[in-house]
Amino acid sequence: MRSQKAGISILSVSAVILFLSCVFVSKPSRAEVSVKDRDYMMCTFPSNTANDALYIADTRNGMFGVFVWNNTTRSLEPMAVRPLGDAFGPKR
Repeated sequence: MRSQKAGISILSVSAVILFLSCVFVSKPSRAEVSVKDRDYMMCTFPSNTANDALYIADTRNGMFGVFVWNNTTRSLEPMAVRPLGDAFGPKR
């Protein structure tokens, strides 16, 4: 009887630990997240280097920036800041 209670209590504690680990796991950014205000549009997308990219478009000044979250250094690094017209190909 005592061994059954010990087994049940060990299984119960492990179930609580697994449940809490599922609840508190950080969720990665997705491309579904998009924010638009009057002057800025922002969108996240996973990049091909296993990092996350943040795209910011400044509609008032016509600029477009790409920033990458580096997982190893845990910092936000600017990749490119260019005019918004360059995103749509050359002028004809």
